[in-house]
Amino acid sequence: MTSADRGIEASLAAYDRGQERLRDAILIACEADAELPAKVEAALRAALSLLASDPDLAHLLTVWPDRADTQLWQRRSEWQRRYGELLRAAAADAGAPAPPFFLEPALIGGVIFVVASYVRVGRAKQLERLVPVARWYLLSSYMSAEDMARLAIA
Repeated sequence: MTSADRGIEASLAAYDRGQERLRDAILIACEADAELPAKVEAALRAALSLLASDPDLAHLLTVWPDRADTQLWQRRSEWQRRYGELLRAAAADAGAPAPPFFLEPALIGGVIFVVASYVRVGRAKQLERLVPVARWYLLSSYMSAEDMARLAIA
């Protein structure tokens, strides 16, 4: 193994450790038996709070994969799919109809994009402000227009 290969392996390991921290925070926040909007809000609040409290972690998980090698970008895609599976499972538990298989990773990717845009310009500490609009965005594919109208974006 070359030193470059070792560097890539170390980067992937650091990235996975960061994603595991994020996933664990989300899972703990969603343990309570709640309706889908409350679960999504709890997950977002936990995730964005963690990232806001650790801007280096926010950078590692959202900005760095865009600048790194293909393996790290692919790893982010794997984690995006995993988070999408969590969203799909929560929606199914709530009785929401299942959208096409590719939708959840795309929704998660949209949230990652917005978070990364904050992190890139030094606004990681303000990430929690995104909770209301990100909640609305993630729920828009699972709820009726009437139910969505009840979810006010603050």
